[in-house]
Amino acid sequence: MSVATIQTYSVEVFAGEPRSNEVTAWWGEISCPRVKMRSDVQWLKLKLAIFLGLCALPGFGLVSMWLKGGSRLPALAYLLASVLAFALYARDKYQARNDGWRTPEKVLHAAELLGGWAGALLAQQVFRHKTRKASYQVLFWLIVLLHELFWLDRVLLGGTFISRHLY
Repeated sequence: MSVATIQTYSVEVFAGEPRSNEVTAWWGEISCPRVKMRSDVQWLKLKLAIFLGLCALPGFGLVSMWLKGGSRLPALAYLLASVLAFALYARDKYQARNDGWRTPEKVLHAAELLGGWAGALLAQQVFRHKTRKASYQVLFWLIVLLHELFWLDRVLLGGTFISRHLY
């Protein structure tokens, strides 16, 4: 009676793609085909509508502040924080693919909290980064909600709710 040995091979998959198309075993190398990834964003129109909807309230609040003689500084801060968050996500994704030194999640969340949530949301979709980690997404969406509530108070209530309850 003869016994057959079945060999199984696994390829480490990172960000939807195999890290290499060759796997090294103790007896040599074997090849496996690369996995093709779709380059288009799924549900693009819906995601774009949600993004624009989320940006509408802060955008309206910033414009109305500026038209009433307020400073342009908050709009500039939002823009710079969004660019910073986008860049941090891009760097973190690059480092993740290349086994480099990663950006701590608390740094990413700090950039979002400073107003960069819009840039972070764009970066999550563009780079497909940090979209599946539930604990990260919960905190991210709480930060977005905090910003939305702040602008809801500023635009609709004149800033009275937050000032009445926090000061």
